[in-house]
Formats: sequence, C-alpha cells, structure tokens
Amino acid sequence: MKIKSLVIGLSVWFSLAHASALDQLNYFITHVPKASGMFVQKNDQGESEGSFSFFRPGRFSWLIKTPFEQRITADGKYIYQYDVELAQTIKRSLKEAIGSSPAAILFGNNKIEDYFTVSLLPTENGVQWLRAVPKDANAGFNYMDIGFADNRPVKIIVQDIFDHFTEITFNQMDTQAKISASSFKFVVPKGVEVVDMP
Repeated sequence: MKIKSLVIGLSVWFSLAHASALDQLNYFITHVPKASGMFVQKNDQGESEGSFSFFRPGRFSWLIKTPFEQRITADGKYIYQYDVELAQTIKRSLKEAIGSSPAAILFGNNKIEDYFTVSLLPTENGVQWLRAVPKDANAGFNYMDIGFADNRPVKIIVQDIFDHFTEITFNQMDTQAKISASSFKFVVPKGVEVVDMP
C-alpha cells in the first residue's frame, strides 16, 4: 500500500514538474490562494529588493525596501501607492487599475486569456516560460514573460511601452504563510497627501 502511494505521489510530482508554463500558472491561480515572499527587481535604473504577500482575490502588498521605500497595497477595493520619500499616496479603484496589469496575472483570480494573448516560450534551465501580451492597448506594457518551476512563478520580465525591461526574481515564496484579508488594510500615515485617481 505504501509503495502504491509512493508511486502515485511520484507520478503526480512528475506530471506537475513537467507541466507547461500555462498549466503551472493556472495551477498557481486556482490552488495557491495566499502566499508571501521576497523579490529582487532590476531595471535600467538599478536594483531594488523587497517583500510581497497576497490573498486572493484582489488583495496584495508589494513593499520595495531598498534603495527607496515604496509600498503598493490593494485591499480588495482600492489600490494605494505610497511613496515614503515624497510623503504622497496615490489611490485608485482596484477594478480599473488591475485589469490588464502584471499584478492581475500573479495575484488575481481571472482567466488570463480574458485579458491577455498567451504563447509558450522555450524552457530554460528547468524553468517553463510563457509570454502574456495584454489585449488592452492602454495596459502600459508590451508584454510580460513569466517563468515557472514547481507550479510557482520564479521570474518575470516586463517590457514597457518604451522598450525598457524590468526583471523580477521571486525568492522564499511561502504558500503556508499566516495571512488574512484584514492584513491588507492600508492606513494613510499622518501628514501624507492622498491623490485620488480615476
């Protein structure tokens, strides 16, 4: 009986480990309701580090710790972008802001094909890749490549409308993190200006 269970377990692991990037993305969306972790972000302006967490649907936190602190928090209704140095928070409707954004792919629960045209890319060093091109011409970026391993995103590369690239590598993703919906309530710090955007 133990041998049979082991064989079944290995078969499931093998099939998941060799699933396409789209299969792994769909698994991540449907079977990982919450998680937290760290990231390293690189672009032509330099390198930054930070942490993230999410709680589906529509709640996530993206904290850039270095070199300048910035926070992006979505509470399920609004998304707040808080710039510590500028002492300013930009507030937007989550529904309007997230539709065809990279965050919608990673932290939403929509069918990716509703907002993006998806194609598979070659596997590199055991990482399965896909390319998502937004259907909305005003999405603000040309495409997003997402690399998956073990049903989790490990790296994304975004080309913006000016042909600049941003590369984000995810580390220490914990899918068993103790996170609740209330964890994403954003309180505007005292003295910080709030700018409401449509």
